Amino acid sequence: MSKKITHKYFDEDYWMTPHVKSGYHPQDGYNQGEYAPQATAEFLMKLYGGIRNNGKGEYWLEAGCAFGWVVEQLINLGVYATGFDISKYAIKVSKKQGGNISHSVSRTDGLDTSFFADGYYDLIYSIETAEHIHQDDIEKWLGNLYYWLKPGGKLFMTICVGNNNLRGLDDIDESHQTLQPRIWWEDLLEKVGFVKDEERYNKALFVSLEHKEFSEPINIRDYFDWNIFTWEKLS
Repeated sequence: MSKKITHKYFDEDYWMTPHVKSGYHPQDGYNQGEYAPQATAEFLMKLYGGIRNNGKGEYWLEAGCAFGWVVEQLINLGVYATGFDISKYAIKVSKKQGGNISHSVSRTDGLDTSFFADGYYDLIYSIETAEHIHQDDIEKWLGNLYYWLKPGGKLFMTICVGNNNLRGLDDIDESHQTLQPRIWWEDLLEKVGFVKDEERYNKALFVSLEHKEFSEPINIRDYFDWNIFTWEKLS
């Protein structure tokens, strides 16, 4: 098993210096325009609703929120959204932005079960994050997501899948510590206690967005080439 990557890896070089650690964007590093946070938030809202019958927002948590851009957009849409990330740099930048983000993101690796309340969230979503968790820790990490969801709560994940932790030649990101086939992830999610949400998965395949961030209506799953996982906590 490889040496664990710690929070120190996810510094300014990781996010903002092209092709040093992560390979983010040759021109300007990790940026909002490329990652379309408003469209991502709208996609999640189309898939899960986010607003209760009484008009109040649901409680959503982003596991691996980076700079908190999707969290901010969800708050603007009426969801009580929060997020966490392992990166001290990313959370520092988030809090400097002020507004909704600064009070809605926290720095943690997701391995402290007591960091969030048991059975609190209606939805936990995670975008291209699980592969960054070391394989020794991933079961506990997923178990905490299960613990923090309320009964009937939903889990939405996109995961960079792989083959027995072998990175491709174009993947320079050493923090991709758990690259396993889809069936490996599905077996682990079942072991933790989740069950598949086939209805949401099928719906995600056909959600189309007309948005200023795109030149034409798109299916965001296809646009980002996401491997989508939709699961739920029944009880």
